[in-house]
Amino acid sequence: MSSSMTMNELFGIIEAELVDLGAYALRMQEVLSPALVASPQSSLYRQEAQMLDILTQRLQGLQTFMEHLRLALPDGWSIDPGRAARAVVVGALAERLSGVKEPTAATASGELELF
Repeated sequence: MSSSMTMNELFGIIEAELVDLGAYALRMQEVLSPALVASPQSSLYRQEAQMLDILTQRLQGLQTFMEHLRLALPDGWSIDPGRAARAVVVGALAERLSGVKEPTAATASGELELF
């Protein structure tokens, strides 16, 4: 499952993950913040709504950081991310971090996690 890839490719994959997570966080913020603030207990939930904003900003900051690191890397640096990716428990994420271009059938449609 693992193979060598350039650091630029790996950083690009990580950057794309941060973009996706930032979009999810922004959507949660847009949906949940108004409900939290409008709650009868809004003073208790206002801080929670602000935490969603902080999460969104930090993910966007990390994405920008990764982008700038990626652009500064020499082209020839390579790494085998397989061992590190195997430590990731979310299968589809581990595959993406390993550089798998086509997700397996089990992960192609997304993963469902029930708590």
